[in-house]
Amino acid sequence: MCGLIGIAGDITYKTMKAFDNLLKVGSLRGEHSAGVGVIHDDNTYTLVKDIGTGFDLANNPLYTSAIKNIHDIQCIIGHNRAATIGRINKFNAHPFVSGMILGAHNGTLKNKGSLTDNSKFETDSETIINHININKNPIKTLELLRGAYALTWFDFNEQTINFARNYERDLYFCYIEKTTIMWCSEKDMLEFVLLRNSVEYDDILLLKVGKIFSANIDDKGIIEKEVKTFTPAKDVAYSSMYDHNKGLNTKPINRKVLPFNRPATKAPNTKHMSKKAFNAHTRGGTCAWCDATILFKDRNKILFLIEEGALCTSCCADKAIVEDEMFKAMIMKR
Repeated sequence: MCGLIGIAGDITYKTMKAFDNLLKVGSLRGEHSAGVGVIHDDNTYTLVKDIGTGFDLANNPLYTSAIKNIHDIQCIIGHNRAATIGRINKFNAHPFVSGMILGAHNGTLKNKGSLTDNSKFETDSETIINHININKNPIKTLELLRGAYALTWFDFNEQTINFARNYERDLYFCYIEKTTIMWCSEKDMLEFVLLRNSVEYDDILLLKVGKIFSANIDDKGIIEKEVKTFTPAKDVAYSSMYDHNKGLNTKPINRKVLPFNRPATKAPNTKHMSKKAFNAHTRGGTCAWCDATILFKDRNKILFLIEEGALCTSCCADKAIVEDEMFKAMIMKR
């Protein structure tokens, strides 16, 4: 569970202090690494990342230097990372830059392999930012994504700050004197830092699912652009296992799920398992995390999940996935 934070528009010393507090409070959502992308008025940017919490980043001299001249800053995209896919290092910390796109992601994809140049990147998040840049069509990119996501990105070509999410991740934002916008993955965190710094703000709003909210930034602050609509993918392989997928079609598309009676928490006996039973457990031989094909011959090497689903051999070897809080509770005991 990572955390998105940020500020854009007419930034003052008071709102910058609120953002600095937000970076630190955001550590509750991710302690593996933190980063900011500071976008200057001349459309250059400064990227600062560090291993550890938002407190560690706030004490980094490079961060202090990057935010020193607030009158030269039009936008800051920040992120606190709780690692899922990809090693914990500065390189895999958000935000990421690809061509004319600088952005950050909260969530975990299960179809990273469907995105452009996916093998070049260790994280699903950087792959998303690259895909947006390469394909020049955020709507098609968002409709391709399967899994959980909330995204913030700055488009240097369009000169816009952009926000989008699906049903599985929240993203809140508010206006400050109609010239500045601040955002955060959690409403309470955003409200806390604003009140703490005596910043007057409008209502804190939840970004609507299936809407790309975009805004230009000029000398007068934030100028809203037309809101674009997209249709989030509904085929989530493990959707039936999570309460936060309410509203989604929880049955996989184009996958035949076969009936099979099995113990609730104990893994099946793979030695005497038939292909029919294997397909029932694995949803037709598909990994619940990365959507890779699971072969029948590898049934002794994989991990089965409660209800239905399984992890492929590659995902089983990845500690970040196996020890993920959601999956850890669903892995069947052998």
